[in-house]
Amino acid sequence: MGEKCFSKREPLYKVVLILLSVMIIFSGCGKNNPTNNISVHENTPIPTATIHVTDEPFSVCNLLTEEEKYQFFLESPLISVEENGGCRVSNQWETRSLVFVITQAQQADQAVRYFTAKLDENWNDPDINSLISTTLESGTALELNAFIQSTQSIYRALEYRWEPLLTIGDSAIFHYLPDAATAIIEVVDSDRYIRVGLYGFSINEAREKMIEVVKIIAAVAPNPLELPFAFVVEENSVSTTEGNLDEIPSVSSVLLSRKEIYFGDLCGDESTLLLVTLRNQETVNQVYFIYRLESETETNPNWTTVTMTKGDNQEWTVNLSAEKNFSAYQLVNAARVNYGIAVIYRINQVYRSPEFNDLIIYQCNLELKPKQ
Repeated sequence: MGEKCFSKREPLYKVVLILLSVMIIFSGCGKNNPTNNISVHENTPIPTATIHVTDEPFSVCNLLTEEEKYQFFLESPLISVEENGGCRVSNQWETRSLVFVITQAQQADQAVRYFTAKLDENWNDPDINSLISTTLESGTALELNAFIQSTQSIYRALEYRWEPLLTIGDSAIFHYLPDAATAIIEVVDSDRYIRVGLYGFSINEAREKMIEVVKIIAAVAPNPLELPFAFVVEENSVSTTEGNLDEIPSVSSVLLSRKEIYFGDLCGDESTLLLVTLRNQETVNQVYFIYRLESETETNPNWTTVTMTKGDNQEWTVNLSAEKNFSAYQLVNAARVNYGIAVIYRINQVYRSPEFNDLIIYQCNLELKPKQ
C-alpha cells in the first residue's frame, strides 16, 4: 500500500520541484537588476535649492537696528518712517533727523535724479528751479558719477559747502549747510547709490556719524537690491514760478540774559531769559525750546519741549528757572543744559537749529558764587 501511494504522488512532487526552480531563477535575475532597488513614490517632490522666506517684507528702516539708531541720537523715543524710497528717523519733535536710502543699478540712476529734483523744496527760488531743470535735462545721458558731479552747481547756488570723502565707496561728496544745520552725503559704490541726510546736528559731529551710517547700510543691504518704490521725476515737478516767494526761516541769534543759574534758597539768580531772533519768519507758525540736562550723574535721552512766546519785536522768548524747569532731573552742581530751537512753518515744515550747551546750572553756594 505504501508503494502505491508514493507512486501516485510522484508526478506532483516533480511539478513542485520545477516551480521552485523557476522562482529561484527569476529571484536571482531580480537581484542583478539595479532598478529594483529604487522605491518609487508618485508624490515625492524633486529636491531643489532651499529658499528662506519670511513673512516680514524688506524695509529700508531695518538696515539700522534700534540700538544703532539710539547710539546715533543718544535720545529716545525715536520715530522711523519710510518715505521717498528711504527711511527717516527723527526724535519726538523732529528737531533732529536722519534720512537714508540705498539703491542699485537702474534704480540708482533714477534715485539720484529724483532727489536732485527735490532740492528746491522749501526754497521756491525761480533761479534755483531753473538750474535744477536745466541740470536734469542736460544730464539725461550721463552715467551715475558724472551726473552727481554735474549737480554741484545746484548745491553751490543753495550755498552748500562741500568736500570729497576718500574713505567710503568709489566716490563720495559731503555737502553741508551750516546755517540750517543740514548735511548730505552722496556715495557711489560700484553700481549702488547711497544718500544720507542729517538735520539738526552740528556739522563737526555730522560727518563722522553719516560715514558710519553709510558703512553699515552698505554692508547689510541685500545685493542685488530693488526697492518697491518708483523714483520718477514727474513733469513740471520743478517749479519755475516768478515772484518774491518766502524763504526758509532760520535762527539769526540766540541770547541768554544769564548763562549761569542756581538752584537753592540762598543765591537768587535762579532764572534766565532766552531770546531768539529769526530770519524770514513770515511763514512761521510756532517756535519751541527743546532741552535736556546732562551731568556727571545722568544723561537724559528724552527731550523736554517748551512753547516760546512771540514778543512785540518779532523775537521769541522763554523764561527758564533752575528749580521749575529742571525739577524732574537730578540737579547736581555744574549740570549743563543741552538745547535747541525748533521752528514750525508752513503748517507742517520744521526748521531745526544746531544744538547749544552754553547754559550751566550750579548748586547755590554763597562762598563759591562768582561775582556778576
